[in-house]
Amino acid sequence: MKTTLSELCNGYSKNIALKDLINNNGTYPIYGASGYIKNVDFYVSDCDYLGIVKDGAGVGRVDKYPAYSSLLGTMQYIVPNADVNIDYLKYLLISLHLENGVSGAAIPHIYYKNYKNFRVNVCEKTNQIQIARQLDAICNSISLSKSILALLDELVKSRFIEMFGDIDLSPQKSEWTKLSDLGTIYTGTTPSTGDETNWDGSILWITPAEMNDESFFIDNTIRKITEKGMKSKSLSLMPVGTVLLSTRAPIGKVGIVAKPMTCNQGFKNFYCPNKLNSIFLYVVLKNNTQYLNAIGTGTTFKEISKTTCGNIRVPVPPIELQNEFAEFVKLIDKSKFIVQEQIKDLQELLDSKMDEYFR
Repeated sequence: MKTTLSELCNGYSKNIALKDLINNNGTYPIYGASGYIKNVDFYVSDCDYLGIVKDGAGVGRVDKYPAYSSLLGTMQYIVPNADVNIDYLKYLLISLHLENGVSGAAIPHIYYKNYKNFRVNVCEKTNQIQIARQLDAICNSISLSKSILALLDELVKSRFIEMFGDIDLSPQKSEWTKLSDLGTIYTGTTPSTGDETNWDGSILWITPAEMNDESFFIDNTIRKITEKGMKSKSLSLMPVGTVLLSTRAPIGKVGIVAKPMTCNQGFKNFYCPNKLNSIFLYVVLKNNTQYLNAIGTGTTFKEISKTTCGNIRVPVPPIELQNEFAEFVKLIDKSKFIVQEQIKDLQELLDSKMDEYFR
């Protein structure tokens, strides 16, 4: 049966700002877009409800919140009617992909009034409960798989500390060696986009936007350049084993070149084949995002210069130990790949079920 969203639930918000909570303490939790904030002496809802981020980062995200709690003013309360199961409504709202309907350049936003008249499919409450349980089971499996990934990452950290000591670069110890003294630092740039002959060639050209927290060995890129494009900016092909580090928008994404490639201006990359195993350096940099962001400079956006990158000091243990550690990481990565494929399959199953029930 088709109906409007407003016939299934009510939406409202409260003008609660973070600054209003400084001296307020109590027993009732209050949440923001990033999660739990603190306990306060008041609550807004005495029943379970849904919250949707309506302003800023994460806009459009849907989550379920407990009774006797509150949300900051950047979030919308969604309360289902008596004949609507709250978990079913949560998945229905998620299926709408509200994040695709945001507006506002400076501060993205979407409000209840923007989507309350959306026409949606709805079934009887008994069926709603069954559907919600099915989708919960899939989501729980995805969450479990993601927790396994996190444990595998922790295992790598623990092994590093066991073999080499602390993984933290922030002390910048004098006995460590500058990256500029260990090999070559590659940078990049963007060939003219106004000249079509620079593009759609066969030379790999990577940008930070293509990388994520799971990037490891990278053997392909979204865009490719021609020989002419590469020569127009005197770009150098980075050899296999070069460790990629994004140094602007954002800082701290790390990968390893698996096929020779070039890059744009958002990177400083390290090729140190004689002194540093690329996997060892990858793990060191990957686990120091906070430090790397701290050394970035700039007013519009932070960036780490080539000179600053070259001055970063890193430990240089015996290469035999580094190689041993790298083999351990490769084994863990094989396990991670299996789990990532499971997550991919589960997500595809979830998406297909959502289409089946809500489209």
